[in-house]
Amino acid sequence: MSTILEAFTTINPEQTWLEVSPEQLEETMPSQQEYSYDVARSTAFTNRLILNAFVDWFNAESGIDEQLKVWPSLDALPSIWEIVNGTAIQLGETRVVLIPSQEIDINEFCVPAEWVDIPSWAADYYLAVQVSPEDCWLRICGYTTHKKLKQAGRYDTINRTYSLEQEELIEDLNVMWVARSFGCDRKAAIKPLPSLSQAQAENLLAQLSQRSCYSPRLKVDFEQWGAFMENENWRQHLYERRIAQAVPPQPVLVNLSQWFSNVFEECWQTVEDIFAPTELIPVLSSRNPEPDRESKLKAIASIIPLLNPHHEELLRCQAAGVLGKIGVGSHDVSIALTELLHTARDEKTRWQAAISLGKVNPNHPEAGRQRAKLIDLGIQLGGYPVALIVTVMPRTDGKVNVFLQVQPTKVETLLPPGMKLGLLSESDEMIREVEARKNALGQGKDESIQLVFSCSSATHFRVKVTWNNVSFTESFVI
Repeated sequence: MSTILEAFTTINPEQTWLEVSPEQLEETMPSQQEYSYDVARSTAFTNRLILNAFVDWFNAESGIDEQLKVWPSLDALPSIWEIVNGTAIQLGETRVVLIPSQEIDINEFCVPAEWVDIPSWAADYYLAVQVSPEDCWLRICGYTTHKKLKQAGRYDTINRTYSLEQEELIEDLNVMWVARSFGCDRKAAIKPLPSLSQAQAENLLAQLSQRSCYSPRLKVDFEQWGAFMENENWRQHLYERRIAQAVPPQPVLVNLSQWFSNVFEECWQTVEDIFAPTELIPVLSSRNPEPDRESKLKAIASIIPLLNPHHEELLRCQAAGVLGKIGVGSHDVSIALTELLHTARDEKTRWQAAISLGKVNPNHPEAGRQRAKLIDLGIQLGGYPVALIVTVMPRTDGKVNVFLQVQPTKVETLLPPGMKLGLLSESDEMIREVEARKNALGQGKDESIQLVFSCSSATHFRVKVTWNNVSFTESFVI
């Protein structure tokens, strides 16, 4: 055992720490052809790694004579890992699901709903496993039961996961083995899933097998999805179709010049559609989210003076953000935001003025445009997604200012350390790159990472977001 792992074991003796060798890491890495997208390859890698390590540890250290079996079978695992995170193992009548995460700071244990709400998939126990391939170790943080997940877990309707705080897990696995021997009731009631006809299954198969860079698990309602996934033949057909269509598509150019004409690509949404709305300053009552015209005019009249240069820059920036929401179509707001563009002392204020002006008066020659796109780097396996935000602002010399930003979509969440945002040339040469930092405890400390640059018309560039050897790349042209 390495010195670092010995230290970890001393600090957390109740938890189970497992060491893996570089050779094991290399042998576990799936081939490009086994899965249809990068996140699935990362999912397969971490799940295969923890499965092998857990089985070896169980056989050598648990003192239990029974034999572990993979559920439903070793051959069926790729069809699961293509779609969802987690690995089930069977020990007699007891089922245990291993849920890996590469998060550095695990505060929350998230279990995909498939492992909880599909009757034939549901387990007795769920183990949270932290994976650190770079440091060659795994940590079993603790376990919980199906009953506790259903009764005390927080259900995320967007990502379809059940979650518990790490403090709610039981760290000592010996407690699990003892409870198992007593045959305690560990499962809650599960609502039966509807039956699917062959025609329904074929329609779902056609819809879900379309080539994509993310899992299709959220494309249809859970009842249909769960019934489909529960059928091993349909699940296998879905896997085979997806990898058959996994030929890398030609990169699609995002034309930023068209954004100034309010023409946006389908996957690019408004920031308000992706992020939970936040009240910048308490101008409007939360009990009246849709004020009438008179109330809006009064609010606008009270906020515009906050843009004056004698106010603090933060207040001016916040006021500009609010005006972008309530001042659509207002001539006075358009004039005030244009003035702010020219008098702002801070670059952040100038960007906010341009963005709000784009909402208030889209045809204004100085108006900016902003859109965001959800990206999946395997982070959703850890419980939260991130978004790439692109903002463009015209300049008087014909060039365009571009502001790139990556941030989590959940409030009060930090980026994981090591996440990178890179600007590349058309020939894939790295021009600039920023990386999310960590604090003294190795935890994330950045709410976002960003790059700002200017370029001329017809310039091509690429943006790359990377984390844990999984990357997302988008191509742009001005």
